[in-house]
Amino acid sequence: MNFGLVFKYLGIIIYFLGLAMILPMIYGFFQYLNGGPVEIIFSMFASIFVTIGTSILFIAFGRKSFGFIDKREAFLLVSLAWFLGSLLAALPFWFWALIHPFQAGEDSSFLNYINCYFEAMSGLTTTGSTVLHKITSISTVLVFWRSLTHWIGGLGIVVLFVAILPLFGGGGGAKRLFGAEASGIGNEGLSTNVRESARNLMIIYSLLTFLLALFLKIVEPDLSWYVTINHSLSTIATGGFSTWDISADGISYQGQWVLTVFMILAGINFGVYQQIYRGRFKEVVQDSELKAYLLTLSVATIFIAIWIYGKEYYTTSGIVADSQSSDVFLHSAFHVVSIQTSTGFASIDFDGWSFLPKSVLLCLMLIGGCGGSTAGGIKVIRIVAALKIMRLEIERAFRPSVVRPIRIGSLNIEYRQRTSILTYIMGVIIIMAIGSFILLLTEASGTSASTIITASIASVNNIGPGFGGVGATQNYGWVSDMGKLILSVLMAVGRLEVFAVVVLFMPRFWKTQ
Repeated sequence: MNFGLVFKYLGIIIYFLGLAMILPMIYGFFQYLNGGPVEIIFSMFASIFVTIGTSILFIAFGRKSFGFIDKREAFLLVSLAWFLGSLLAALPFWFWALIHPFQAGEDSSFLNYINCYFEAMSGLTTTGSTVLHKITSISTVLVFWRSLTHWIGGLGIVVLFVAILPLFGGGGGAKRLFGAEASGIGNEGLSTNVRESARNLMIIYSLLTFLLALFLKIVEPDLSWYVTINHSLSTIATGGFSTWDISADGISYQGQWVLTVFMILAGINFGVYQQIYRGRFKEVVQDSELKAYLLTLSVATIFIAIWIYGKEYYTTSGIVADSQSSDVFLHSAFHVVSIQTSTGFASIDFDGWSFLPKSVLLCLMLIGGCGGSTAGGIKVIRIVAALKIMRLEIERAFRPSVVRPIRIGSLNIEYRQRTSILTYIMGVIIIMAIGSFILLLTEASGTSASTIITASIASVNNIGPGFGGVGATQNYGWVSDMGKLILSVLMAVGRLEVFAVVVLFMPRFWKTQ
């Protein structure tokens, strides 16, 4: 294991995380010029100082290390980037809380560093869970930083890092780094040049973010740029953190339709956009995963809309929703898309829905978005592949000699990939079960099973809201410190797609090969 090389590149990643903190500090400076508090500038400056200082130490430690990043180094680097990155990304929240003179009614959750770490991990993993019960009492600079952590983590700290790696003369292991973080089975839409692909992804990612902010402002001009930019950062990253405690219910129905469209776009494999850019429209139309993704969203939306029509339910503001009009279709579509893409925005308290529509949402949590997107979940491409594998194995039960390839579009799923897919799905299920069991031990005895289980599912699949005590109108502030640490690990495991973290606990991983 070339620890020096890992630490050097980890230092570069952390360095850029520190640079990203400059944006909210500039925002805080402009607020100060307009009569805002100076404390946020101090907290951001201290965080930048510590983060960049840490990065310099790591770079100095590995300055004499050269060579290529192997698979083991790639897994270690990716995992460390998220865990250490969350420790440092939590500093602005904590430093601000230490010097802020809290008044009655203000949310003081950030006085606890574990809360800050949970919030940062939720941001960088694009989970969207929060410990805050009164977001509007928090500095808007910190809310912006919280949304920005979504955006940074959405495409992946490491993918962003690969895009600029040539500037530092490194990159022998760029392909391994990209593969350790990127999701899905294949990368049909990606070019053979990994750095070029990463740069293209960044451009597409940034363009979608800009367009969403622009369209939100057009359809709802009364919204401030602060609100539109924050929701844009959270939506394209499929994070779902809002500037309000009532989440997306603070946005008009027109604005919610805009969010719905862009959540769908964010849940699509970003390689598809590269195919469109190259004019390969035939491949896009024939994309099996894309068709399955859109079909799942459509069927689930229609089913839930029919089921909840005429039934009483409430918005996240606590107002009775109109269930006798076409608004029902928006409520259904918005939440189906929000849950399947793992964005986690809510405008309706779907925890008040009956068993069947909630069961559909639970299934969508597990399915997730497309591979190669910022969405969480098992991913549509793996679900499609698993169903085809199951169909073939069922046929072999009465036709043992049958030999038939399994294809998804132009991609042939080899035997090794089939094993990997089924292993991954089983791994996710086991991780969720273990997480639920541990949470049952750490949390109060009165906590409902639905709350515990869906908290685990929502964390592993990077959703955010679950049911019960972690539902659409609730938060994670009541969870014990140990429970928050467990959920933080689950979020990281889910974001890094299980293997990148789990392999670190295998003794053979650390042995010289």
